[in-house]
Amino acid sequence: MTFPLIPLPGRPAPARQLPPSRRRLAALLLCLLLLAAGIPTGLTGCQDAPSAEDADAFPLPAAAELRQSYETYQAGGPSQAAFADLAHTIFIEEACSDTLTLHYNLAVPADFGIRDYAVTLGDFSADAYRQSVQRAQTCLEQLKKIPRENVADTQRLTYDILAASLEQSVRFGDYYYYQEPLKPASGIQAQLPVLLAEYHFRSTTDIEDYLALCADLPRYFGQLLSFEQEKAQAGLFMSDDVLAQILTQCRDFCAKPEENFMLEAFDDAVGRLDWLTEEEKRSYQAQNRETILSQVIPAYETLIQGLTALQGSGRNPGGLCRFEQGGEYYRLLARQATGSSRPVEELIRLVSERMLNDLRAMSQIYETTADLGQQLTQTFSLTDPQMILLDLQSQMRNDFPALPDTACEVKYVPPALETHLSPAFYLVPPLDALTENCIYVNKAATDTSRLYTTLAHEGYPGHLYQTVYSASCQSEPLRSLLNFKGFTEGWATYVERLSYGYETNFSPELTEFLTHNASATLALYALCDMNIHLNGWDLEQTRQFLSAFISGLEETTVSEIYLAIVANPGNYLSYHVGAMEFELLREDAEARLGDAFDAREFHTVILETGACPFDVLTKEIGDWMATAAGS
Repeated sequence: MTFPLIPLPGRPAPARQLPPSRRRLAALLLCLLLLAAGIPTGLTGCQDAPSAEDADAFPLPAAAELRQSYETYQAGGPSQAAFADLAHTIFIEEACSDTLTLHYNLAVPADFGIRDYAVTLGDFSADAYRQSVQRAQTCLEQLKKIPRENVADTQRLTYDILAASLEQSVRFGDYYYYQEPLKPASGIQAQLPVLLAEYHFRSTTDIEDYLALCADLPRYFGQLLSFEQEKAQAGLFMSDDVLAQILTQCRDFCAKPEENFMLEAFDDAVGRLDWLTEEEKRSYQAQNRETILSQVIPAYETLIQGLTALQGSGRNPGGLCRFEQGGEYYRLLARQATGSSRPVEELIRLVSERMLNDLRAMSQIYETTADLGQQLTQTFSLTDPQMILLDLQSQMRNDFPALPDTACEVKYVPPALETHLSPAFYLVPPLDALTENCIYVNKAATDTSRLYTTLAHEGYPGHLYQTVYSASCQSEPLRSLLNFKGFTEGWATYVERLSYGYETNFSPELTEFLTHNASATLALYALCDMNIHLNGWDLEQTRQFLSAFISGLEETTVSEIYLAIVANPGNYLSYHVGAMEFELLREDAEARLGDAFDAREFHTVILETGACPFDVLTKEIGDWMATAAGS
């Protein structure tokens, strides 16, 4: 018997972290969402933030304070100094590995001692990959030579998280051709135009770096194409269905060169710079037009030609397990995507059990609430992004600590990219410019009735809130480069579900029903992800499974879900398993602490810990519970 789940379309979102030396472009965007929803037309800027008079508000850290922290460790003894030096060295190397990483992580690199760097999109080659893995191994060996018990108490959390990150990078060493930089919606070809269009110009050096990066695109895409050709020779190339989506995306980007959105974005950005003369503005705008038309567009066209020639090379239309080492690779990918050390088989069991509990709860609410069918036609009362973000900040105050003064601007995805990008995404700000927050909304893939929970995920208390709060609590810049997608996407999904309770017009029954529905639906996708990529489910098996839970499911919808999962292995796990891990921690804390449990304190521990594997977070929560139980 099927249960009338409210079907939610899939969300192929950019990977938060990729294997070593491949994660950098993807790590700059935090994307979402599987809730379809749209937005009012026009650009909405949200500059309001929690009042500075709030007793819990505190300032964001400055570069000088981060430098002072480093100097303190330098004087704190051999182990403290050795760890501080290692963390600092890794941070500088990673930050300078490519100019987009540098620019999007540091607003003023000179404040961190970085004054000379090569302007490049990076190196996507087998040699660079091997060197990156070897470097991770070397750093791990150096780290293990530093006794953990001898570093400062404030260094131990970073020590544990760095160890986990390096170990994760080393594990991927033998799987070079299993990675996939080109993906529908989440690939480099999709993210790069947005990252370049959002390049912040604080100086003429920034403008010149941007132009140099655009000019570097033919070389970089040439490396990507060579990689895909080698991958095809190894029998690991993508299926024609996935390739068709990528080719369509690239062709759309090239369709009208003279009207390319990158031209308008640059002209607008440079035109607003009051420290340039009008003549300088026109000169830079002319240079950009020449570079876009003679370098960027041709680079995409060459990529299209090269990929088109590879049609038919992909022999596997299904999951990773159908490749020789695909099952082993997927297990690593699942661990990376979730931040959980649980085996995939245990994840399948846990996700299945919790999904069935969600369905039972929904069924009970459905049977005992006479007018629930009518209530399900209700939507969130707020549809304006600015008002939603303000309301979210107000509604969350009781359960979450106050955020440092910050700001957020809501922008819309350029029409040329609407078809190919996620419904919404948050652009991570530089470590030393945490007030520069931007959320993009895709009008073609969203619906105003779902915008409230979308902005809860992307903004408050989701990605924006977690990113800024956690960064403001950390004294080690390296933490900004250590990405754990299961934590970040899991947190945003966890609080997104809580946001259903912020709508005052919803009855308790409707709130609970919608919350369980969101969880159960995403669980379906996570189960499909694991079974397709580890157990080899084909399209028909996937259809039979989904049809058992969602009535009236169309064949085209199943095909779209199947293709999205094939093209983005592990993607859905980050959202659902990550959220599940947070929920399991909360349920355990509530059971052990009883009336002493405080949601605000629980969330504060998570936020102050920051992005990390769940094994690390579990220990931090355990220490907090021990203290709370004894108080």
